[in-house]
Amino acid sequence: MSYIYWLNRRVERAVESYLKTIVPETIKVYRSSDLSERQFPCAVVRMSENRRFAGQMYAANRMMGSVIVMTEYARVVDDTAHVLEEFESVEEQAVSYVLEALYVDGLATLLNNQAIPGVNISYAMMGSDDPNPVTSVSEEEDNVSIVDIPLVIMAGATEVS
Repeated sequence: MSYIYWLNRRVERAVESYLKTIVPETIKVYRSSDLSERQFPCAVVRMSENRRFAGQMYAANRMMGSVIVMTEYARVVDDTAHVLEEFESVEEQAVSYVLEALYVDGLATLLNNQAIPGVNISYAMMGSDDPNPVTSVSEEEDNVSIVDIPLVIMAGATEVS
């Protein structure tokens, strides 16, 4: 397994672990490599682009990724078909919880506190180079709304004992 691949996966694990401690249990949190069936609403952590700043194995890497909040287009109803919550309300709550978890000072420290072996995160921030970083997409075929929240993370490998 290549160095970059496992570094991405460890950063994903740190973000996943952190979100699981912050967002309510009604929002399921997954890593992109988790192939289990998604339960909605959910947040999927995905680290994609990775640029190494130096040629050394333990040098810092700038990673771009995102947390994708997915919500099913469906009403929450009780046993008598009485509408308890509309889709928009469920989506708004899920996105708000994830945004509040990621838009904090000291995000890198909070991610490092998850104690994922083999990785040290020196910088973490919600956002990107785009002036309007949070995007929303409708997947009508799958009946799912997707809100993409970008992340920028600087991380390096550490020795695992």
